[in-house]
Amino acid sequence: MENTSLATRNMMSPQKQVASTLNLLLGIWLFIAGFTLAVRPAGMWNDFVVGVLLFIFAAARMGRNSNPAWSWANFVLGIWLLFAPNALGFSSASSRWNDVAVGIAAIILAIIAGTARDRFIGRDITATADSRTMTEHHRAA
Repeated sequence: MENTSLATRNMMSPQKQVASTLNLLLGIWLFIAGFTLAVRPAGMWNDFVVGVLLFIFAAARMGRNSNPAWSWANFVLGIWLLFAPNALGFSSASSRWNDVAVGIAAIILAIIAGTARDRFIGRDITATADSRTMTEHHRAA
């Protein structure tokens, strides 16, 4: 009797892992920046909420077989960060430039993570000696 099983292993794409980790760190930074850089309450709350969402979406994308939609949600958040300083009337130049820089980085990293695919490595275990039945083992000996 021949064993035709395949052993498969799912490997996370290195591009997805690095880009999602960096987006996760951007979320942490944006949350902290709300305390340190924002002068107006609208800018502070924007940085808090977007920072937490960046963190959550990046963490969700870091799982194996995760949906690329998590990265595209971060892409949308990055676009929002480009327009938020003008839409919310940021008065602080440092807060304005921080949101634009984080937005650009989030967009680039979201594209990298969103287009990365996990790899599946298959190994045919019928060719290994361990997979032989007792009868096949005696015939080979």
